[in-house]
Amino acid sequence: MSWFKSFFTNPIKATKDAFDYVGDVLGDVISWALDIPDLEMPDLDDLARGSMVNKESNVEPIPVIYGTRRVGGTRVFVESSGSNNTYLYIAIVLCEGEVESIGEIFIDDTALTGSVYAPYVSVDRKVGTDNQTASAVLLDAPSWSATDTLSGIAYLGLRLTFNQDAFSRIPQITAIVNGRKVFDPRTSTTGFSKNPALCLRDYLTNTRYGKGLDTALIDDTSFNSAATACEEEYETYAGSGVNIDRFECNGLVDTGRTLFDNVKMLLNSMQGMMPFQDGKYKLIIDDDYASTFSFNTDNIIGGIDISGVSKKSRYNKVVAKFINPDANYQADTVIWPESGSTDEATFLSEDNNIVLEKQADLPFVTNYYQARNLAKTLCLESRKAGMKIGFTADSSAIKCAVGDIVTVTHPTPAWTDKKYRIMRMSIGFDATVEIVAAEHDATIYPWVDDKEQPAAVQTSLPDPLNIEPVDLTVTDELRSFNQEAISVLVAEVTSADQFVERIEVQAQKSGETVFINMGQASSGQFELHNVEDGETYSVRARAFNSLGVRSDFTTVEHEVIGKTAPPSDVTNFSVNIIRDEAHLSWTPVADADLSHYVIRHSSATTGAIYSDSRTIYDKLSRPANNIVVPALTGTYFIKAVDKLGLSSLTPATSVAIIEELKGYNFVQTSIQHPDFNGTKTNLAATGGELFLDTTVNFDDVSGDFDDASGDFDGGFGTVATSGTYDFDNVIDLGQVFTSHVIAEVTISRRQYANTFDETTGLFDDREGNFDGDVQSFDNTDVELQISTTEGDPSGSPTFTDYRRFIAGDYKARALRFRAILTSSDAEASPIITALKVTVDMPDRSVAESDVQSGAGAKVITFSPAFRGLQGVGIAAQNLQSGDYYQITSKSETGFTITFYNSSDVAIDRTFDYVAKGYGEVAA
Repeated sequence: MSWFKSFFTNPIKATKDAFDYVGDVLGDVISWALDIPDLEMPDLDDLARGSMVNKESNVEPIPVIYGTRRVGGTRVFVESSGSNNTYLYIAIVLCEGEVESIGEIFIDDTALTGSVYAPYVSVDRKVGTDNQTASAVLLDAPSWSATDTLSGIAYLGLRLTFNQDAFSRIPQITAIVNGRKVFDPRTSTTGFSKNPALCLRDYLTNTRYGKGLDTALIDDTSFNSAATACEEEYETYAGSGVNIDRFECNGLVDTGRTLFDNVKMLLNSMQGMMPFQDGKYKLIIDDDYASTFSFNTDNIIGGIDISGVSKKSRYNKVVAKFINPDANYQADTVIWPESGSTDEATFLSEDNNIVLEKQADLPFVTNYYQARNLAKTLCLESRKAGMKIGFTADSSAIKCAVGDIVTVTHPTPAWTDKKYRIMRMSIGFDATVEIVAAEHDATIYPWVDDKEQPAAVQTSLPDPLNIEPVDLTVTDELRSFNQEAISVLVAEVTSADQFVERIEVQAQKSGETVFINMGQASSGQFELHNVEDGETYSVRARAFNSLGVRSDFTTVEHEVIGKTAPPSDVTNFSVNIIRDEAHLSWTPVADADLSHYVIRHSSATTGAIYSDSRTIYDKLSRPANNIVVPALTGTYFIKAVDKLGLSSLTPATSVAIIEELKGYNFVQTSIQHPDFNGTKTNLAATGGELFLDTTVNFDDVSGDFDDASGDFDGGFGTVATSGTYDFDNVIDLGQVFTSHVIAEVTISRRQYANTFDETTGLFDDREGNFDGDVQSFDNTDVELQISTTEGDPSGSPTFTDYRRFIAGDYKARALRFRAILTSSDAEASPIITALKVTVDMPDRSVAESDVQSGAGAKVITFSPAFRGLQGVGIAAQNLQSGDYYQITSKSETGFTITFYNSSDVAIDRTFDYVAKGYGEVAA
């Protein structure tokens, strides 16, 4: 233990014990920046959190609050009364009194004033006078009497009235406290103050919770000077226009900790040094002062002991922790020097790029700018004032005092008027004076104002008494139950409140008075079965949090659609083209029995008909409202389909006109129309049209001409349900490439029976409106398919299975294609009049820089090779007069370049090249 620490119990004895060998100690100092091994500083994060909670104890030390702080306190009394324990009485001890005032009260971090708690909380604030009376609020409690005054203690007397939506447990209660009234010897008055010098004086002299020193042991002249220095005003940052005191004290003194520890923490808040000399405690603010004495070879006896700065006590980064009111009075940090600053770079360079970090806890500092300047001073003092010296002086040095700034002039270290601060003095039996001093540098003290405080990042917690209404969506669905279709009312409930514990849902049919309970659960879907089609139901839902607080009901009126109505038409359908992608979006259909959407496409850009289109996405499930498909010129269609397979009556459309894609290069194409010479299965081709074949052609029908309904060769209701067309050629790219493949297909629909009376089969089997609304039919379709191989198609390659193809990128050497035509109407067929597939490849560039040619031919190889090479550019860097180059053997795999001088001799030169083409041989 430091000998100075024992000053607080017996300073005279401590002096004699420590320095009997020299005689008597004139003075020693405890300093804000002095590292003392046995000083147990509290963890500032734990201290901050601990001060904001309510403890339950009758023996917890009562803290002292200096300045302004928000604190929780200790519950020393809890009692209930009233019918069904309606009232809860609580006494919360905050701190020693007398304090200036107790301000805003917080219930579970919510300010009481104007809050939902306010009607249910009564508060009596007691500031801790010695003659205070008992709390009027607590006198209504059965066990609190008029003699229970808690004299000299600042506390809260509270009464909480039970309310299900406000309290389900004892809440955390905190308060803003403007703390102790302290004596100011400058004015001989006592009052509230944040001045750390006055707070330290109060702690040293108070007989109840402090040291209880006689004021005769306090050097009030030095304390007055220190107090005035603390109140020097500085602008927070340049241009802010806001001035603050240089130092303030806003903190809790834990009376359960040692006196020495608490004094050290108070000194930390003001760069304080507290020397003991001539039987008195002095206070000095660590700052630049004029020298009071000069040491030289005339008064220095013998040599000078010098101790340099160790890595342990030299810092290039100081992280100061302080209590930040903007962060709910929790611990926050400020770092000096700033990351990326010139000072940081300079310090790291001086320390061989080794980070020497110091954490400084400032439990009594609540201001960012004050904390930043303390961090700055501590960092600079460790670097510029780290040297310590010791020497013996003659008796003339007795006039010096611990804390004084002195100069030292000595030829051995070549010092001339070098400044030091005296940290310790002792006198020997021979009247000599032992001096221990620390280096002093005036440049470490000026206020830094070059940065504004960053905005505090605070956690925003929800109000536990204010639950937002839930989001409620009501639909109905058709389901199979015991082989019967029933209508089910479905309520989807969600809540953004993470503290919601359960949700309650109720439903009421129009005309009835009783709500039916649909259930309670943590979230999700609630159902009511066997609701009536065509009836309107009022569905309502509300949330409960973990405290039992309820939200208002959210109510939705819903008419059950039932089993018969087709889904609504899709609205707000649009297409946006991004390179080779078509981004489709629409407003989701709200029908209860919606199953999915069907996306189709026609190559026509004007007058397009839904039935003359092909499906490019056959089942996009609800609740989707967008999809990305290949970009195709023409008209996109969308229909909604319900769970019974009924589709919306009118398709929504959106037209896209695709400009030629930049960066793609034509490679090959396969055109099948108008002859359609490929292999046909269940298909026929005539007059430039490809369509489904029939089993009975016009010439094959027996009987009279007029007996056959529909068009010629209509098959008399025998159109094939599907047919396959295999292209008449395979596209061979020669090597394996990744290619962009796109198809162009023109489709129409042929209906062989065009009027209502001509249609065969049952009435309900026919889609569309009466008499054949063929434009809305989607019972015919064409699907293109692709199959690929990386082998040589002229040999025996293995092709992939066929799969659906619209447009896309494929890695292959050879590609083959086919079309699948389908119809679910025996009197209708899709008709293909144009069918073409095109293979493109994207632009590609290859480049190298600073290539050394060598004195001869330099071969450049493209790896992988191009499909097609469009050009090579050369940039030579060190040509001399008359130099030139030749390019030979240029191909998709590379080129050869040779540099020559003016004498046509091959030479070594450096060059860059760029080769541009398209395609890339796949690995």
